[in-house]
Amino acid sequence: MQQEKALIRIIHNIFGQISMPALAALTIALALIMLSIAILLLFKSRKALSDGMRLGDMRVFLPVLLIVLSFPTMSGCQDMTKGYQGMTNNATASTSAGNTVAAADDTALTTAGDTAQSPEPKRPLIIKHGWEFPTVTFVAENIREMEKRPVDGVAIRMDDSMSERVMRTIPISYEMFAKNLRPLADLNSPTLKHNFIIVFATPAGNIFDKGWDVVAQNFGNLARAAKEVGLEGIFFDIEEYFGESLQYPANCGNDKTVEEARSKMRERGRQIMDAMRAEWSDVRFLSTHGPYLSDSATFKYLGENGMILNDVAWANVLNTSLLVGMMQSAYGTDAKFIDGGEIYEARTLEHFEAVKHWQKDGMAENSEVIPDEFRSKWSGALSSSFGIYDACSDMDIDTWKSTIINALKTADDYIWLYSEKYDWWKEENCWPDTPLPQEWDDATREAWQAVSK
Repeated sequence: MQQEKALIRIIHNIFGQISMPALAALTIALALIMLSIAILLLFKSRKALSDGMRLGDMRVFLPVLLIVLSFPTMSGCQDMTKGYQGMTNNATASTSAGNTVAAADDTALTTAGDTAQSPEPKRPLIIKHGWEFPTVTFVAENIREMEKRPVDGVAIRMDDSMSERVMRTIPISYEMFAKNLRPLADLNSPTLKHNFIIVFATPAGNIFDKGWDVVAQNFGNLARAAKEVGLEGIFFDIEEYFGESLQYPANCGNDKTVEEARSKMRERGRQIMDAMRAEWSDVRFLSTHGPYLSDSATFKYLGENGMILNDVAWANVLNTSLLVGMMQSAYGTDAKFIDGGEIYEARTLEHFEAVKHWQKDGMAENSEVIPDEFRSKWSGALSSSFGIYDACSDMDIDTWKSTIINALKTADDYIWLYSEKYDWWKEENCWPDTPLPQEWDDATREAWQAVSK
């Protein structure tokens, strides 16, 4: 019996490699030969039937003959022409069905994958900021609605006013930050994957006092907690809404020169970035205004390029120095310093290119607030970004869209949208309280989708 099975398997394997027309001819020929042999064995003599060996031969030949004769039927080819076509059609249908199933499975997997993890866009990311600051709790509770907006991330304000307490001399432990940010750990949003936590510039006293050591430790503790819940980075609003924070001489005593104060401020910037990098090696730190704010040459250059701004360098003597220190610490590491480019007058592609040139090259060549030894490293030490403001006097829906497109075409890694005109999130007891019109959402989405690199 084992011999018979082995022979049948061999014949089946051989026949399976032969084309159907050739198989038809071969089947007929073999059938005739096998039939002839069988007849000879059966009728040669009666003695042959009593011979065990002959009977064994018959037990092999007869099943093989049956297999040969039935092979076309097993292959679905009762009629050779029709059967071959049927087999081909069945194979095609089977392949097609298989491909359909596979395609359906792939589609299902792709759809599920897109829902769970959308592909990264080939353009700078859009971060939403604004006066309707969504808190940690609000984001955690409303993420499914928020992720419908055409942005890649949100600047999130910590609960319990903790965003206003980081840059102060009162210690905040890692455990306190971790508890505050814990609701963000399970967002799992397919679109809002690049979220920043907001920190405001707040009074921390004299930069020469030890209280600033506490400030640095607070930033380090926050960085650890933010990393653990999957945030993108720190969004630093450097404007001093809560009191004098980076002022000369108010925040450095009355016995220090401007250069002494700037040197100490750079030291504090390095200290803060060092503390963050110790906990989060590839931290992203975006400052709304970049180092350009402390240099009058910035405003002269912008005016020459069609963007008229008031020269406020006199009121921001130490801002650049803090940020330069951060850049010095981050340079050559996996951390990234992002110049937020809060120059809301930029509209055209030429405007944004001019701003970027100043951010990355012009300051290094012309600014008096950059240490000489750092000039050659400057352009590689920052990422160029831009802020876009919805309440400028000329900001209609078409200008909004074109401005976003031009910013996306120019920025390195991020742009951010700042709203005071419309409420994007429908957060209760929040200003502004005018809901974002659908046409503004549409315009943002069209810009969001239009630019790729």
